[in-house]
Amino acid sequence: MKVKHASKGPEIMAHIKESTMALDMDQLNAFVGRFVGDLGATVHAGMVVIGAWISWPIWLMLVRLFLPARTAGALLEWQKSLAGPVHRLGQE
Repeated sequence: MKVKHASKGPEIMAHIKESTMALDMDQLNAFVGRFVGDLGATVHAGMVVIGAWISWPIWLMLVRLFLPARTAGALLEWQKSLAGPVHRLGQE
């Protein structure tokens, strides 16, 4: 099996080398640094939400276990009022 235009291989490679853009390593490093920083911030925000979701039932249990019923109820209602419209996490 013969390859058509096999003699044009070096010409094509020379054209590809001429047409490729040289990388500016400073710009590439800055871009990668911003990307990694943004990715880290996104992952951290997700961890905060997951931590709040996991710790709220534990907090409810501890408050009810160690505080008198009236005090525990007042504390939990106060905390729910601080949450504002985002209170689904605090529903029992």
